[in-house]
Amino acid sequence: MSLIKIDNLPPQLFSYLGLNHLTPDQQMEILEQIKEVISNRLLEKLIDRLDLATADKLALAYQKNDSAIAMEILKIAVPDLAKIIAAEITAYISELTMEVNK
Repeated sequence: MSLIKIDNLPPQLFSYLGLNHLTPDQQMEILEQIKEVISNRLLEKLIDRLDLATADKLALAYQKNDSAIAMEILKIAVPDLAKIIAAEITAYISELTMEVNK
């Protein structure tokens, strides 16, 4: 389950990464990988900021595979969630860019 809901990325991103030659299916696969990596990183960063009851609620949402509830729990528990998500997306895109440009 991915916490991040990204339906599409700007087409320029794939061009910027040198991946504009990929088919739409391949781009979607990359998009899913990006969402999964960012979600996992977010959980690692945020888990220490949650109290036990909130962590239990989040675990239950994950067991039910309900990303909407999980995100609502995090929005309440972590007031600066949007900034953290934006920072993780930016960091990961930067890492991808460095990897592609090696």
